[in-house]
Amino acid sequence: MAAASLVLAGCEAQDDRAAREPRPRGAVARNAPAGPPAKAEFLRKAEAVCADARQRVTRLSGGVAAKIADEDAAGVAAELRKGLPIADDLLGGLRALTPPRGDEGIVGDYLEVIAKQRGRIPPLVEALEAEDISTIEVLVAELRQGNQRAKRLAEDYGFRKCGPGGSPRGMPF
Repeated sequence: MAAASLVLAGCEAQDDRAAREPRPRGAVARNAPAGPPAKAEFLRKAEAVCADARQRVTRLSGGVAAKIADEDAAGVAAELRKGLPIADDLLGGLRALTPPRGDEGIVGDYLEVIAKQRGRIPPLVEALEAEDISTIEVLVAELRQGNQRAKRLAEDYGFRKCGPGGSPRGMPF
C-alpha cells in the first residue's frame, strides 16, 4: 500500500517542435526574454524530481509489503505516514517547474490528480489504524481510479515514468 507511489512521477520525452524551430543567434539570443521552457527541458527537469521520489518510495515499499504480508494494519499505516513527505516533496518539486506554453492545462490536470491521490493517504492511514475495512476498501478503490486517470494523463503528455505504472511490488493498487 505504498500510497506514496501513487504520486510518483518521472518524465522524459522529446519535443519535435523545439527541434524544428530556429534558435535565435547573436544579440537576439543574449537579449531574448526568458519564457516558458521547451517541452523536452520541462520533461527532463520533471524526470529528475520524479526519479528522486521513486527511489525514496522504492526504499519504503519493502516495509509496507512486509506489513501487508503480516496483516499488520497499524504497521502499514505507520509506513504510509512515512510516505507523506515524499509525496509533498514530489508535488512541491513539480509545481515549482514552469510548464511549456500551451501545456499548462494538461500538466495542471495531472498535478491535480496527483494532489488528490496524496490527499487520500491520511484518511487511509486513519482507516488502517481503526481497522475500518469498509473505508479502506472505498479509499483503495478511489486510489485505483485515480491511478488510472494519472496514468492516462501521464501517457498522453509523454511522461514515461509518471504516475502509478511503476508502483513497487506487493502494492495492492
